[in-house]
Amino acid sequence: MTDTKLLREKIGLAANMEAYRQIVEENVAAYPAWSRKINSLILDSGMRDQQIAADCGVTRKTVATWKKKIPAKRLSVVALGISLGLETGSINYLLDRYAHFPQLYVKNPEDAICIYLANQGKPTPDSPSPFLRFEEYKAWYLQTAARTFDGKPAQSATDSARIGTRILEQELSGAQDQEAFQQFCLEHLGDLRGCYDRLLAYIQEHLEPYGLSLATIDRDPMYGRFYRHLLDIRKGRDTPRREYLLALGLTLSMPPGEIDHMLSLARMEGLCPKDQLEGAILFAVEDLLLCYPSIANATSTAEFYDLLRDVAGPELDSPDYAELRPFFSWAPGDEPELTADTLASYVKRRLEESWLGSTLRHSPLYKLI
Repeated sequence: MTDTKLLREKIGLAANMEAYRQIVEENVAAYPAWSRKINSLILDSGMRDQQIAADCGVTRKTVATWKKKIPAKRLSVVALGISLGLETGSINYLLDRYAHFPQLYVKNPEDAICIYLANQGKPTPDSPSPFLRFEEYKAWYLQTAARTFDGKPAQSATDSARIGTRILEQELSGAQDQEAFQQFCLEHLGDLRGCYDRLLAYIQEHLEPYGLSLATIDRDPMYGRFYRHLLDIRKGRDTPRREYLLALGLTLSMPPGEIDHMLSLARMEGLCPKDQLEGAILFAVEDLLLCYPSIANATSTAEFYDLLRDVAGPELDSPDYAELRPFFSWAPGDEPELTADTLASYVKRRLEESWLGSTLRHSPLYKLI
């Protein structure tokens, strides 16, 4: 199977979109397939759909649907993994590589519960289902946290007193029963708050050159569509969703390395070359930066296009730039400029002009960009 890093390097060296298409066709076996993976895991477990459904708090019909496509909710993937007796590392791999959700994060209270339940091993037929136990622990935690903090602000992500992730994971792995788990939570209530503060701080840093902040983003017509999701992350109501972060990164004109870092702060792998859409995005952005390397240093959309106009000039007449030419508009007496208003819309237009355009229109990420 083709190594992910090697595949990303190949995409970066592709001469054009047709060359990227050839890379995909040559490495089709390397692309993860949810249905193939989950059906293999279910077969290996020897479990029937009815038992999996009971463990996950769903119907047998829902389990049949999960065998064909990725569950809509991240917790459903986790519950499925726990029901099948997967260890935390395997659940994280299933979440990240196959379902495109964040990995379990011990500083997220809900995830801490899931990690504890996964550490208990595969549930027995006569034990309470992981779904019911999760709801029980979650209700207990919310009541305990509400009594403890009672409106007090969360700790800063830079607070040196906060305990490291690996230490918390080690401590949690030693919790063998309900009493030990609840004691773990009581001792680390402060560490289980603001788990995505570093991610939000990174996004805030990239909003500032645009004169925006997490508090004012809702007032902007271009970025306002991301406000609700960012608010849900800040309030602890939701975990980061990959498609929103990728779309936001492209809209903020982040180069691939910065998008990768943002995803890592959300407990996800970087742009994945083993995903057709993300691979195409990688090619489109890398190709643009290869042609115009100076724009990689842009800190805002305005600077991005100023730099692009500076380096474009008559070079667009060269056959080497044939693929880029459709994405520029020319007017008598004007310098060339992108018809798109963001890097995201530039990428989307390139995808629409490519062989992928007709097959990706139903993708959540494709719709957001």
